[in-house]
Amino acid sequence: MLRNAPQAIASGKERVESLLQQHPATKGKQDIQSLVREPLLRLTEAFVQGLIQKANQRPVVLLLDTYEKAPSQLDLWLCNYLLGNSQLQSYPIRLVVAGRQSLLKTQYWRKLQQDRNLVYQQPLERFDQPQTREYLQQIGITESEQVEDIYQVTRGLPYYLDWIRKETATGRELNFSQGNQEIVELLLQGLNSTQKQLLQLAACCRWFDKALIQQLLNAQNLDFDSTADDTDNGFDWLTKQDFVELVQHCYRLDDVARDVFRLSLWQEDREQFYQIHGLLADYFEELAHREVPPDLDVGAFAQHGALAAQHLGDNLSEKPKVYTPNALPFQGFNTHPSPPTEPYNHPDWRSNTAEYLYHALFTRRRNIQLTFISHLFASRYLGKYEVVKIPFQAISAEAELKDYQLLNSTNRQFLTTIQPAVESSWEVLVQEPINWESLANSGFSESQVKAALHKCFSYTASLEGLAKFAALSYQLRRCLELQCLDWLQQAKLRGEPITTPAESEFSSKLFLFTVGNEFYELGKIEDAIARYNQAIEFNPDYDAAWYNRGVALYDLGKIEEAVASYDKAVEFNPDYEQAWNNRGIALYSLGKIEEALASYDQAIEFNPNNDAAWNNRGVALYDLGKIEEALASYEQAIELKPDDEQAWNNRGNALYNLGKIEEAIASYDQAIEFNPNNDAAWYNRVVALQNLGKLEEASASYEQAIELKPNDDQAWNNQGLALYNLGKIEEAVASYDKAIELKPDDEQAWYNRGVALKNLGRVEEAVASYDQAIELKPDYDAAWNNRGLALVELGRVEEAVASYNQATEFKPDLHQAWYNRGNALYNLGKVEEAVASYTQAIELKPDYDAAWNNLGITLYNLGKIEEAITSYDQAIKYKPDYNAAWNNRGAALYKLGRIEEAVASYDQAIELKPDLHQAWYLKACCYGLQNNIDLAIENLQQAIQLNPDKYRDMAKTDSDFDNIRSDTRFQAMLFK
Repeated sequence: MLRNAPQAIASGKERVESLLQQHPATKGKQDIQSLVREPLLRLTEAFVQGLIQKANQRPVVLLLDTYEKAPSQLDLWLCNYLLGNSQLQSYPIRLVVAGRQSLLKTQYWRKLQQDRNLVYQQPLERFDQPQTREYLQQIGITESEQVEDIYQVTRGLPYYLDWIRKETATGRELNFSQGNQEIVELLLQGLNSTQKQLLQLAACCRWFDKALIQQLLNAQNLDFDSTADDTDNGFDWLTKQDFVELVQHCYRLDDVARDVFRLSLWQEDREQFYQIHGLLADYFEELAHREVPPDLDVGAFAQHGALAAQHLGDNLSEKPKVYTPNALPFQGFNTHPSPPTEPYNHPDWRSNTAEYLYHALFTRRRNIQLTFISHLFASRYLGKYEVVKIPFQAISAEAELKDYQLLNSTNRQFLTTIQPAVESSWEVLVQEPINWESLANSGFSESQVKAALHKCFSYTASLEGLAKFAALSYQLRRCLELQCLDWLQQAKLRGEPITTPAESEFSSKLFLFTVGNEFYELGKIEDAIARYNQAIEFNPDYDAAWYNRGVALYDLGKIEEAVASYDKAVEFNPDYEQAWNNRGIALYSLGKIEEALASYDQAIEFNPNNDAAWNNRGVALYDLGKIEEALASYEQAIELKPDDEQAWNNRGNALYNLGKIEEAIASYDQAIEFNPNNDAAWYNRVVALQNLGKLEEASASYEQAIELKPNDDQAWNNQGLALYNLGKIEEAVASYDKAIELKPDDEQAWYNRGVALKNLGRVEEAVASYDQAIELKPDYDAAWNNRGLALVELGRVEEAVASYNQATEFKPDLHQAWYNRGNALYNLGKVEEAVASYTQAIELKPDYDAAWNNLGITLYNLGKIEEAITSYDQAIKYKPDYNAAWNNRGAALYKLGRIEEAVASYDQAIELKPDLHQAWYLKACCYGLQNNIDLAIENLQQAIQLNPDKYRDMAKTDSDFDNIRSDTRFQAMLFK
């Protein structure tokens, strides 16, 4: 039995595995392959070992600050890999995590804490009044009233107390006379209104540079050079403030100051808050457009204009403030449509778009949710999902989404709902089936995931281009089975316009993996092939497309075309092991066993661990009669995949063929152990048991096979054979009847039923069964032959001869039919024709002892006694214990007067069969002719004892006894 016939269509995972086996850097290197397959696990193990080595020298402390900004994947890795799968707590290694949110807010952290008790939580504690007084004394502030005022303002929070320390150290005098003043007022002490406005503008930015600050000030009609003070421009002034820090080459307000100033702006003037974020969104959108200009078509132009108007209308309550003409010149539209992947492949476009989305979510623009979902689908499809993940994580790091008041209620609810689709986009949108356990470990319940999917897909009708195609392809994965084809057809229609020769790789993969493979999975093979052809049109040397096309063609039975496709796959990728293996399967199906074997050898050369190719190689070798080599191949397949049920079954077949029946049964048992539903192994086990004469056990195995597949006509037919061999003929007929009920056109079941019925003496029914088998398979030589036998029993000998003629016409080398034809012709008195038939049977099977014997009988009747004796000698040569041939030889020798030789032949016959009454009688005749009264009477007495009536009557008139007829002993024996 071939395995993986053919191997599955190529998907991303299979391609990676193929590359692992073939690439020079990984071929045969199990450690490196393991690293590539499970990089996170293996790298974590190496990291842990490195930490342990360090810890053996001195204690190790790892510090993760502002942890609320950590990506969800990092959080999962920290919990499930670094801490969950290692024993770091056994060593002097400690991990300090500082952030705004509790680690134990997520389910997977709570589970780890429950199982391992690794987390020690220390919430941020405010200084109480005595602690505040003590701290202020240390920095030189001792006046009681001032201490009280500071405590009232700072509420004992360490950040603000530390800020006071820094300000005091610079010599700046702070006014705490209003004890109930807000901290923002304290931080802004000494600043004028424009400086305060500048800080609030900067607080709206996640980061800023000189160009951005200049743009914001221009938009607010503020002079960049003189707004802050007389000596510094706005940007330089900002960079000198204590709460501004340089992080990764960008300036930003520290988190606390940013929160304070942003919140103050939102509280003072929400419209101004929305306006500034709208200006920032437009700024970054324009930067993105400078990198990749938007397409100029009617739809794009109309949409752009509508959105621009909407931006202004939503964000401003007063006269709109726009960019000055020279600040950031608009680069224009792209009059030649860009390929859909071009923007996402541009890193600067991605980063600017991420910033655009972040700021747009802090506006009241009604289109932002659609825009965000559009980027979510498109970026996920292209694997560039940082476009949406960066802004989403930035917002969720600032506060709990559901409580984040700076977001308007609509966007707050929107982001909360789609959170699973953004943070776990692969698992939620792509993975099939959804891994609910994994998502639960990520903190998302089934209801949350379904709500996210519902929300995301609710925008599908409004999407365009790549985003719409991606949305339809993801909806296909999450719809009801009955809806799949409809969604796929829609995806195909939306995919065609976005493919372009300029992006051949993207276009070919779209038709191959997204559309073609989905059609294949739905059983729409012709449609799949059409899509594979489109993939090849875009990328003629795309080996995976040729490979998948070959798989689909094979499924349609177009084997020659499948081979041609596999040939192209290996032409463009010579070490494509799966293609070599499948090529072998296709060639095997065409009966080109030697070529198939060569293909399997190629697959194994490129990947010696391809267990399927080893198994299939064994099948080819088995068919070529190279059983020992086949066995070695099966054993190699099993070594690579010990639970390979098919290889175990095939190994059993090889062992059976080698006469190692017990070992074969053990192999079948292994196959059944790994798959109790392997009906082929059950059947082969039965055959082996029958060979050992364990018929009852064989019958039980058939019952097991039928229990597994009650509607398997072949199993019922095979059970009938087993029951027949057990002598349970009536039950065998019932099994054949069941097989015929399940498959009325099963000629084998009709034939076997005929054999069983004839055995029961129901000869007319047997003939009817043979007739059914022949009607279904007119060239069924065995059925014609057995029909002839049945007709002979019915006395319809002429019809029997006609049946034998049909059998020999369809199978001229069917020696049994020639023999049976000879018997029928002999019975019809057509002795010369009978001789010709027996001669033909012997020519086909020279050791056919029965044919030699019957030829001798026929020649005897033709008076050709010497030739008859020669025939009997041949029969005895091939079957020395053939008592009938010995007896017939004696009769021929008697006919020639060679009495002593005749007696010797009869003695041989009697020795082989002591109750052979014919031999006893004929031997008595010989002694009668020799006038040997004692031996004649002795042998005749034996014949009469075995058959009294027949031989008393014969002896009364037989002239061979004339010489002894007057003997009183003879007379007493005859007339007793």
